[in-house]
Amino acid sequence: MPFSVAETRTALFVRIPASRARQLDSRAHALGRTKQDLVNDLLESTLTPDTPSPVPSGPKGEADRYSPSPSSLAC
Repeated sequence: MPFSVAETRTALFVRIPASRARQLDSRAHALGRTKQDLVNDLLESTLTPDTPSPVPSGPKGEADRYSPSPSSLAC
């Protein structure tokens, strides 16, 4: 389901392989949609409360290894 136009959006910055970025660009262009709409649709289809997460949870604190430090986010 598309997001509501009135719904507030927030920025999401991710690094993906260049080949995936090209695929996303190509698919967005072919469908006449924005990349953010495609990503939103993918997230919505996988992160619904009724659906178990396809990503196994690791040991506690494992995600912290991948979290950028505040200084690495500074522009």
